[in-house]
Amino acid sequence: MVPVLQTSKGAIAESSAILRFVGRLAGLIPEDPYQCAKADEFIDGMEPLSKALDSSFETKDVDERIRLRKEVFGPKGNGTRNLLLLEEKVIKSETGWAAGTDDMSIADLKLFTGLFGLFSGNYDGIDASVISHYSGLIDYHGKVASEPRIKDYYADIKEGDIRWTFLPGAFGGQ
Repeated sequence: MVPVLQTSKGAIAESSAILRFVGRLAGLIPEDPYQCAKADEFIDGMEPLSKALDSSFETKDVDERIRLRKEVFGPKGNGTRNLLLLEEKVIKSETGWAAGTDDMSIADLKLFTGLFGLFSGNYDGIDASVISHYSGLIDYHGKVASEPRIKDYYADIKEGDIRWTFLPGAFGGQ
């Protein structure tokens, strides 16, 4: 299975398992059991957004792939419904962090990279204009992109790098 993380004790497969393992080492898993569960809940709740695009990845024809993806993020598409739900959750968060945790958690890493990476231009038919209609998500992007650890990690990103979406101000509004 891919991705795989090799550790001194053996391999760990699956991105969410890797995220939880590394998140624990980095102190990004809340110690409070309730907040930890809320972070896990948020991560698991992002699955429908990933699934919404599944059929488009199987399509070889570029025009059809673009059509499917535009439909996913169209007015009645599953992607649009998921963006609205994610936006509602971050807007309602009393702390500003995705899962309402006291500090940034693995839920924020998952949302930040998983969501904003979609709009990098790397996927046919999906670009930054899609996310531009969600001011709550744009504000959340600014919070995470400006967090010192995140900002330092992406500090060497140059123009044209696919990770431009992780930089402060990438989508305006910050």
